[in-house]
Amino acid sequence: MFFQKKNLLSFFLEQQKKLTLLNSNYFSLSDKRQLAENIFLRNKTKYNLNHKIENKKYTLIPNYIHDKDFCSLFDTEVNIIDFNNKDDIFCLFTSPLHEEWLEKISIKHEDSLVLRSGFFTQEYEIYDSIIHGFDGMFIYCYNLDKYQIQYLTEIGREFHFSIIFIIHNKKELQTVLDTDAPYIAISGYNPHNFSHDSSIFFQLANLLPKTTNLMAWAGLLENSKKTLLNNIGFKVIFEAR
Repeated sequence: MFFQKKNLLSFFLEQQKKLTLLNSNYFSLSDKRQLAENIFLRNKTKYNLNHKIENKKYTLIPNYIHDKDFCSLFDTEVNIIDFNNKDDIFCLFTSPLHEEWLEKISIKHEDSLVLRSGFFTQEYEIYDSIIHGFDGMFIYCYNLDKYQIQYLTEIGREFHFSIIFIIHNKKELQTVLDTDAPYIAISGYNPHNFSHDSSIFFQLANLLPKTTNLMAWAGLLENSKKTLLNNIGFKVIFEAR
């Protein structure tokens, strides 16, 4: 009965906000930002997502890596070598973070990108992601206005941190286009029940500026669908399996 009255995306976003609020009670926003600044100043300038995709016809991010499974990438020497490939972009779906994350991320190739995926919408979560070694993250535009999106964009720019804004409809698209957010991903999920809806890609793709690097936030796709998305201009496909 509950899920018939509230869409699933809204529910998950609200749960994440509650988790973030609990965390902020122990570690304030100002303290989180200060720690993120300290880490940023110690590190080299990072490659952003655009550097990774600008010379490729398109990039397929094969699947989300759940936090509990992430550490298994380091169980064998072969996997360590694979993960140190500087061309790799990993998408880690996680909240809260596994306790072994900090220990394992240190051997990541400095030019690899690890993107954080979850139901995030807030400034605090950006700083938290920077602190834990991520190079970028996905943020939902759901219920954010253009001022909030612009503010989060500026934070990402300040920390050389790639933020990709996920949109589901024309209203969210127009809102994010009123900012200078660098990365927009069109979701192929229905926000009400998380069923796959590939029609959203085609409805919104033509409304984006031609200079935009089209990104698809997709479910598991057949090769023919991936080829079709590539043919209409999608540069990156984030594919969950």
